[in-house]
Amino acid sequence: MFTAIILACWLHSPQDCTQFVDTRGPYKTEGECSIRAVTMIREIRSMTPGKVIVGAHCSIIAEEST
Repeated sequence: MFTAIILACWLHSPQDCTQFVDTRGPYKTEGECSIRAVTMIREIRSMTPGKVIVGAHCSIIAEEST
């Protein structure tokens, strides 16, 4: 399972960064996660125009056992 994580920093203050972790996932495939990451990047850019995306990845998460 994968979850999307995006790192964005303020253009005028590059040391001031925010990590955005997807709350809709997790996703079964890395491809599905990548599609979600692209959507998140678009949303972050529209909501916080002063932030620059400096990183994005799909992190593997452990599946919960039942």
